[in-house]
Amino acid sequence: MVAAPDPKIRVLIAIVCLASAAAAACPPWRGAPVITGRSGERLCAKHREPLQATIVYGPDPAICILVQSTKEAAKARACSPNALAFGISRTKSQLYSRAVKTSYCRQCEAFVQAHLK
Repeated sequence: MVAAPDPKIRVLIAIVCLASAAAAACPPWRGAPVITGRSGERLCAKHREPLQATIVYGPDPAICILVQSTKEAAKARACSPNALAFGISRTKSQLYSRAVKTSYCRQCEAFVQAHLK
């Protein structure tokens, strides 16, 4: 008779399987990121929801900020055509002082944010 695996091993196996499934569940987005709705509004091509306009902050052109994305975040961005750009900040600071108007999809951004943690 085969002994049942240790409960800790079961949990570890479940976590690995869930992480693999989550990464594989979202293939990279192919095609145009934005479509035009019936009334002329700009929509996320993936989620068919209106893009939200916002102000974000980028680094001053004279400043070089080196930040590296995780593999999980990079995969999430690849399948989220209208998430906020990498390397920007929602809050103004000394490093991120240049205001930029942009638009994004709330669902795309939420998916990316969930994979940053």
